[in-house]
Amino acid sequence: MYKCWNDIGNIDRAVGNVAKLNEKTEEKMHAMNMDYIMWSPFENEKCIECEILPICMGGCPYNGLINNDPKCEKWKFSLEQTIISTYEQNGEMGCEKGCCNCG
Repeated sequence: MYKCWNDIGNIDRAVGNVAKLNEKTEEKMHAMNMDYIMWSPFENEKCIECEILPICMGGCPYNGLINNDPKCEKWKFSLEQTIISTYEQNGEMGCEKGCCNCG
């Protein structure tokens, strides 16, 4: 099992194996899994300075772990327009379903 599709096929990056388990393999895979779990954008200088943290939670953990560069999500650069478009598409629909307090 892998935490990231970028790791698939690289046995050194596996976090589990449902077919065969042994103590040595489990220990190594547990350590790899913990690397992913413990990665935090709050420990990355680029992320700490970002105005949209924690919305994106630091982008891609794989890039954060491997390259120490989490790579910003593409939507960050058009966030305002994405919010407006989402509202325009869903705002009226929500009112029709009685999901909002617009009267």
